[in-house]
Amino acid sequence: MFHVMSQIGGLLAPSNAIALMGVLGLIVMVATPWRRVGLALAGGGICGILAAGLLPVANWAIFPLEQRFPAFVDDGRPITGIIVLSGALELTRSAARHEFALNGAAERVFAFMDLARRYPGARLVYSGGNSRIGSRLPPEAWTATEYLKTSRTARGPSHHRAPIP
Repeated sequence: MFHVMSQIGGLLAPSNAIALMGVLGLIVMVATPWRRVGLALAGGGICGILAAGLLPVANWAIFPLEQRFPAFVDDGRPITGIIVLSGALELTRSAARHEFALNGAAERVFAFMDLARRYPGARLVYSGGNSRIGSRLPPEAWTATEYLKTSRTARGPSHHRAPIP
């Protein structure tokens, strides 16, 4: 059920909602007598898409989240655990090529490997599953764990959140 709701929720993402507003405006403008309402909706959708495309809206939205937690400073206290959140692995490409295929969030994995090397006593956790409905691909956490276990730069995580197929 979660997967279905996440796909439906994708339609309600701001970028999609703005585009849907524009399309709805065009439909209302052409198919109903409420042309002014349709024109306003279509105009709002077009202006929204232009504003979102030309202005750094994504940067404005993410800035408060990035500032919420301070950057890590090694103050000498022991590091007991390192957790990486999934999203850096392209599961379909990795399975097709039988290799570790990363996307634009690859820095997560590299930082994880670096921290694992610098703090050998820390417990390692890679968290993440597979969000594709009906997919038979293994979860991202399992795939990443198997790769990291064979990597020469870091030991593999001892725990992963998603179930192993």
